[in-house]
Amino acid sequence: MIVSHSHRLAEGVVELVRQVAGPTVPVAAAGGLDAEQIGTSPERILEAIRQVGEGDVLVLMDLGSALLSAEMALEFLAPEERQRIRLVAAPLVEGAVAAAAVLAAGGDVEGAVREAREALRPKLDHLGEAPAGATTVEPGGAEVVRVEVVLPNPAGLHARPAGQLVREAARFDARIWARNKRQPQRRASLASLNELALLDARQHDTLILEASGPQGREALEALAALVRAGFGEIDPPASPTPGGDQEAGLGPGGAAVAGAGPAPAEAPAPPAPGTVLEGVAVTPGVAWGRTVQRRRAQAWTPQGPDRPPEEEWARLEAALHQVAAELAALQAGADAAEAAAIFEAQALFLQDPMLLEPARRAVEAGQPAAVAWLEACRATAAAYRELANPLLRQRAADVEDVGQRVFRRLTGQAADPAGERLEPGTILVVDELWPSDVAWLRDQPVAAVCAAQGDRTSHAAILARSLAVPVIVGLGAAILQLPEGTPGAVDGLRGRFYVAPDDGTLQALAQRAAHWQALERRARNEAGQPAALRGGRRVVVAANVGTPEEAREAARLGAEGVGLFRTEVLFVGRPQLPDTAAQEALYRQVAQAVAPHPVVLRTLDVGGDKPLPQLAPAQEANPFLGVRGLRLTLQAPHVLEGQVRAALRVAADHPLRLLLPMVSTLDELLTVRRLVEGWREELQAEGVAVPPVALGIMVEVPSAALVAERLAPHADFFSLGTNDLTQYTLAADRGNPGVRHLADGLHPAVLRLIGQVVEAARVHRRPVAVCGELASDPEAIPILVGLGVDELSMVPQAIPTAKALIRQLEEAATRDLAREALALATAAEVRALARQFLDGLATKDGEGPGRPPGGD
Repeated sequence: MIVSHSHRLAEGVVELVRQVAGPTVPVAAAGGLDAEQIGTSPERILEAIRQVGEGDVLVLMDLGSALLSAEMALEFLAPEERQRIRLVAAPLVEGAVAAAAVLAAGGDVEGAVREAREALRPKLDHLGEAPAGATTVEPGGAEVVRVEVVLPNPAGLHARPAGQLVREAARFDARIWARNKRQPQRRASLASLNELALLDARQHDTLILEASGPQGREALEALAALVRAGFGEIDPPASPTPGGDQEAGLGPGGAAVAGAGPAPAEAPAPPAPGTVLEGVAVTPGVAWGRTVQRRRAQAWTPQGPDRPPEEEWARLEAALHQVAAELAALQAGADAAEAAAIFEAQALFLQDPMLLEPARRAVEAGQPAAVAWLEACRATAAAYRELANPLLRQRAADVEDVGQRVFRRLTGQAADPAGERLEPGTILVVDELWPSDVAWLRDQPVAAVCAAQGDRTSHAAILARSLAVPVIVGLGAAILQLPEGTPGAVDGLRGRFYVAPDDGTLQALAQRAAHWQALERRARNEAGQPAALRGGRRVVVAANVGTPEEAREAARLGAEGVGLFRTEVLFVGRPQLPDTAAQEALYRQVAQAVAPHPVVLRTLDVGGDKPLPQLAPAQEANPFLGVRGLRLTLQAPHVLEGQVRAALRVAADHPLRLLLPMVSTLDELLTVRRLVEGWREELQAEGVAVPPVALGIMVEVPSAALVAERLAPHADFFSLGTNDLTQYTLAADRGNPGVRHLADGLHPAVLRLIGQVVEAARVHRRPVAVCGELASDPEAIPILVGLGVDELSMVPQAIPTAKALIRQLEEAATRDLAREALALATAAEVRALARQFLDGLATKDGEGPGRPPGGD
């Protein structure tokens, strides 16, 4: 069956098919809205399906809404009828002719579908445009199979997905390589984690995978599927850092800060006493002590007689085995899957040809194994540091970390990275924090850790969040010039290091430290109490979760329900879409974990930076402005129906609300409301007693905020997704280091949109929640409360402190604060105002959880 926007085109394809296949293959057309009008109609498609008669029906479509219309037509068929309809992703004319030829020759349906999908191959081969799965020949005569696949991961091909490719490739009897289509001259072996990572493959880059050998085709199918599924990654937003959200090299509002960033080529002079170095806070807390620098191995002089190359190589292999055992033990003892994956990825370096082959050549040329290995690691780390992707640049530290582990084994040094115990109260200073440092520091009595380089996205920073001491990275090369034993103080709330602070600064920091510890203890002890302002108004504090485990943790930490249930966990990284039963089971577990409190279930939010291969739209030039969120599920109504039906079944027993992502128009909301009510009535008829379920919208698009007064009569509640709302309002991608400093949710433009939504909602008595990162930012909470927000939803770990802070606020003061913030021009000015408010709050009530006292 042929579906086209044009009646004449559809009839023309039908005529061509009949000439090729004769009368033996039934064929029908559904073109145009009528004989003259361009468009597609589900009714005409349904009529054509029935005209074809019994048996399997292959449907080929031309473009755009033809696919959506065909899917909608299937909704009108009984389930047993739908089973015989196949929507075929093939070129309309060539695919129809190829499929008809197979069927006319007595072939089966699967053969016809296969030929239809391959119909462009002769044209591509003739014009020299190799398609996915193309075959070439190596110079030696071996066949090379080739496939192209788009990389969907927001962070690109960093260490963990690259590691998955290496492990998957090792399962097959094949030689496999990869290229980045953006720079096709570099070819990486899939036996080398480092060669893969150095392709610098970013989100939306096209990977060219090539294979030869007995299982080459099978390998490429598995590898391409792994890439399309995004390697099972779900990248949550970074956890908020108390005291702001600065990046290395940027001060408040994006201004450059002296001393921040990586070390320059020439070492700066030692900073004078009283200097304040600015960095990136990784873990909170306040501490002081004397600095101790940890020096990495720079050179080594062999001891004893020269050994033959084969003996040196055997020593290197033994060291590699020992370090592999160390990393395996660290992986097994990791307290989180993310930490385990970091050590697993490091272990792959020990088998990496990019490190082993140059080391072997150097050993065979007469170099000691320790020198050969260290130089190979340094060369690879240097290659990482030349990459444009900041996340991949930070993988240099992982290579050097593993390099040092092996080097220490070869040179007879202690297995741990320092080899000695530190004195209690030490402030450890390093050039760059490595994962092995963090593992060693768990048993060291340090007061704090400071690094000249790094960012909060490095593997070491991720691991360091489990330490019980303040950690700051990105402080700049100046900190490395401090004489050993220099007194210093660390403010891990604001990411600051004080060089030889005076008594007044130490006293203020001591107050800050005592206050921080007290507020943390009190906040945890009182986490189960409501969050009510001193005037009595309640603010609901709920949790953002994606799994039942997170929901249980949220309940333990005092969450008053789930304010944002991210349902993507069942969809991302899986070969097939989940059925309704699997979804219902997951949703029910989350609801039970926080009962009797409600759950706000967000319908599938993929697309943009969270692609889903099973529902992938055509490749988009700008996916952030494309088919994502609700737009995507409205094009796949069967997915939306499965989610809603599962949620409604749970709503029969637990308080549950539905939240729609990326709503930008009133029509979208009205369409879904009609669908939801229809599905609820069907369940009622089946005997499932489902009460009316509240339907809310996420305000992430400025248009939704600007027409909130039109949406409010039809939306039962609003939830502000401030991460997307901020980047759409300020045209600043949070994942782009070049503009990340602009994407601050406390910009007055964003705050005005939030205030506009609150005012529109108040007219119709609709509650308003904030569920983005801003909800847990201590500097934002008083302003959001002052704007009239009713609910804040955040990562579970932030709930106790947020509730304690809210209990310290006064209604009138927060309203005045919000009014002042709206009158300012920049996010930096708003943050300065908020810091002043919190400092005053803490000084006024020393027991409360406002910002710890102590001036700048």
